[in-house]
Amino acid sequence: MDGHWTLGGWSSFFPIAFWEKTSPALLILLAAGLVGWFRGQRLREHPALVGDHPAVGESFPSFYYGSPYFVMVVAYFIIAMLQQVDIGHRHILPIYPALYILCGGPIALLWPTEKLWARVATIMVLAWFVVESLMLFPDYLAYFSPLAGGPAKGYLHLVDSSLDWGMDLPGVKKWLDKNDPHNREPVFLAYFGTDSPDYYGIKSHRLPGNPEWRVPEVYPFSPGIYIISATLYESVYTYAFGPWNTEYENRYQTALHNIQLYQDASGDSAKLAALLKQHPQKFWNNEYSLFEKLRFGRLCAWLRYHRPTPDAAIGHSILIWRLSDPELAAALLGPPPEINDTPLM
Repeated sequence: MDGHWTLGGWSSFFPIAFWEKTSPALLILLAAGLVGWFRGQRLREHPALVGDHPAVGESFPSFYYGSPYFVMVVAYFIIAMLQQVDIGHRHILPIYPALYILCGGPIALLWPTEKLWARVATIMVLAWFVVESLMLFPDYLAYFSPLAGGPAKGYLHLVDSSLDWGMDLPGVKKWLDKNDPHNREPVFLAYFGTDSPDYYGIKSHRLPGNPEWRVPEVYPFSPGIYIISATLYESVYTYAFGPWNTEYENRYQTALHNIQLYQDASGDSAKLAALLKQHPQKFWNNEYSLFEKLRFGRLCAWLRYHRPTPDAAIGHSILIWRLSDPELAAALLGPPPEINDTPLM
């Protein structure tokens, strides 16, 4: 959340998610609705305030009629904050129907007594809500309030089901067909989701993903197109969870050293036999698997620090960079860009 990681969640997660994922138009309508409830209660208690139309005051709902919605929103929100299941804005979606009722009921009842400017303002806010939805089509899951930087900045705030649920592979295929139609550039794909890149004809070296359904493959990083799901870019559901730290760096340097030893010996049967005598092939296979996961984690850490804005984004949830040899060398062999003293897990 907002560039921070934790295990166990934050009590502030859902208030922040609500603020970042809710349209300002809805917040304005909600504020107007709450004012309407207060005004309605006052008019019920003092019908004389409505002048020549005392029946209008009697028609306003009292807090009693709104209490189920107020209680539902408040109780649900408090329970959600206490549960520490902070993996997505979707967990508080049930409060929105109640919020719409709280927005709409009093405003509709106030309508006959309001001045023209209030009616025009209400229509404009409703139009804002509609236009905002139409402009985002079809990437509704990626909605983020303009107060949080909009959908383009969403991956800097929240990931997982708040933004990225593996739904944008068709868009990746269209982007590749347009920007690399002859498959001349190597493509490296880190995918978070259960769809199949092969089904869409996406030819790529598969980086570590989640779920880990790819076929293991040994390959070096090379200049090319790096396509990374936002959830994996932020090091969630990856081996190197959270910010890069000294423990990850030490493991990475050890694994890198061992892989270089194996590569140097691969062309010399005597050296290779000596290495295999020290450790069986299974050891080296496991070492490469560890190296590959840490290599990807280090790359994401470098991107977060040096290239936080991708070259392109598909549906705001899958991020794309074109990386050169110097950039890859800096990411994999240079000083780690972010380093914490201890891991989060």
